[in-house]
Amino acid sequence: MPGRGGSLVELTPRRDATRVALFGVAGTGLLAVASRGLVDQKLSFTTAALLALGVLAWVGATWIAEPWSAATRPATPCPVSFPLLVTAAVLVVGAWVSSGGGVYTNATLAFWPAGTAAWLLAWWPRKPRKPRTTLPPLSRSAVLTMLALGAVVCAAALFHFHDLSSVPGDPTSDHAEKLLDVRDVLDGEHPIFFPRNSGREPAQFYVAAAQVKLLGQPLAWETLKSGTAAVGVLAVLAIFLVGRELGGPVVGLTASALAAVSPWLLGVDRIGLRFSYAILASALVLWLLFRYLRTGDRRAVLLCGLALAFGVHGYSPFRIVLVAAAVVFGVAVAHAARTGTWRIAMADAALAYGTALFASIPLVHYAIRHPDLVFMRQTSRLDASSGVRASLSTFAGNLKDALLAFNWRGGSIWTVALPNEPFLDFVTGAALVAGVVVLATVAVRGRSLVAVSALALLPVLTLGSALNLAFPEENPAANRMGVAAPLVFAVAAVPAGLLWSALQTAASAPAPRRLALLTLGSVLLLIGGGAVAATNYKSYFRDYRDAYTLRAEPTTEVARAIAKLGVPPARTFLVSYPHSLDARNLGFALGDVDWHLENNIEPGLPIPPLRGKGRAGYVLAAEDAGNRRELHRRFPSARYVPVSTSVAAHDFGVYVVDGLP
Repeated sequence: MPGRGGSLVELTPRRDATRVALFGVAGTGLLAVASRGLVDQKLSFTTAALLALGVLAWVGATWIAEPWSAATRPATPCPVSFPLLVTAAVLVVGAWVSSGGGVYTNATLAFWPAGTAAWLLAWWPRKPRKPRTTLPPLSRSAVLTMLALGAVVCAAALFHFHDLSSVPGDPTSDHAEKLLDVRDVLDGEHPIFFPRNSGREPAQFYVAAAQVKLLGQPLAWETLKSGTAAVGVLAVLAIFLVGRELGGPVVGLTASALAAVSPWLLGVDRIGLRFSYAILASALVLWLLFRYLRTGDRRAVLLCGLALAFGVHGYSPFRIVLVAAAVVFGVAVAHAARTGTWRIAMADAALAYGTALFASIPLVHYAIRHPDLVFMRQTSRLDASSGVRASLSTFAGNLKDALLAFNWRGGSIWTVALPNEPFLDFVTGAALVAGVVVLATVAVRGRSLVAVSALALLPVLTLGSALNLAFPEENPAANRMGVAAPLVFAVAAVPAGLLWSALQTAASAPAPRRLALLTLGSVLLLIGGGAVAATNYKSYFRDYRDAYTLRAEPTTEVARAIAKLGVPPARTFLVSYPHSLDARNLGFALGDVDWHLENNIEPGLPIPPLRGKGRAGYVLAAEDAGNRRELHRRFPSARYVPVSTSVAAHDFGVYVVDGLP
């Protein structure tokens, strides 16, 4: 990790570089074998011994290397423009007043961005400009980093968009709710917060509406999936920034590469729900927080506030990142107290949250007026009715399960991940353990605020899932723990940065040793990268696909069967059955948003008389014997067409009526 600008550690004694590399390689191998042994979620004596030896090897590698302290923030406060500050205050009052109706009005969309911009300009550091006639040339390492990052982004795009129409294959009821919200936006409604389905933040719905209106995409599940997959690719770029700030460009590239092919992120990014927005926002916040710790730059504080505002408009579990930011600022204040500059650090923290407040004024106004809607999801899960002691016990168990989800056992939410499978593959899981060891060793030696902050944030960022006291069976939730993903992959990439630094330092060794080390590094890269890509491809595109298909209702297959039978959607009726198809999703698949209003026959209700002329069809579950008998009695000449799906339990049939009896 060359250069002090972004490195967590650097190697100063050249004679120790080889030992660092050998210790690191040995530790990685031991941890990878141990991680492979955890697949069955059984900790044998051999696996425990391998874990212990791998940890000791990485402690040795880090201790031999010479860690150094990231630059502390300067103790010089920056001036503020009071005229711009007054302007910002006036504009934000206008945004507050105009958003009182719970919708974005033209006035809100004028006052709100203008007020936020004035606030940023008021606090933005002003430095004298130096005349520049030519752009500085890019260094060779910068060019190589850009090329490598481009390759990682291409891999991320490939994994995020490959076979997107089929994996995952069918929507759930949550998707129907969100498509109805997008339809509301397209119909001219502009809510600040969407109260349907226990309340949702607005960002995804306006982006999806723009996809339909500006890009000509259909109002369908595929549009939701393509939108969140694109946000997921952007998140991979942001994870590069987190890793680079934590340990230099090699750490950034490794972190983004691991994230690009991770089944954990593919599961939450490709499902078409709001989850990827929280991951992107969390990555931006972490990058800017770590940058602030390293440089003390006020611009990082202001941009961090904007990233916090973006996050609270995306997905509710992101709100725990507000707490995580407070932890990092607490570390900064504690460090600044040693030099008597703690007031400046406190002011910076206040500035970050003030920026987030200014950039979220309409949503804040709505939350004050309707706290029951905005905080319903959190309060419904923070149920302490069983008593303080029982709640603390539940929380402790949840936190333990959340921290073990990366390497040991995941959750049971089948829509976004393989049930009970660890979030990380065995190679990335081993690298995460090694990364924690490296950071802990550096933190013990007292040389890095970033290392201390990263270790403190790992448990904090799991709280969006661990605080689910009312429904502990839903923990660990891959979607709610998505905000931890950028830090998890950055920490897992730290050992690669240390090994790269060791190999670079050892490059000046005699030719035979240099050749051996470079060969070793290349072999490790090929084996590790190939194992990660192959394992994760199989995990998501085969195992997850099959597990999802077993549980999801076959909406797409039903729509295809109706089209093949030549039944017009307007003359097609769904005889609903408990825990079967969602009529709203079937309507979207048939191209009629309001189809479910007239063509869905709720369970327990009688089948209404068929009116009009022309072919008609009744869709019903294969096990719905009662309604099948009723349709046969009513239309004795009708054809019953059984339709077999990829999962026998989801088979259905269509009664095709060619004319009234």
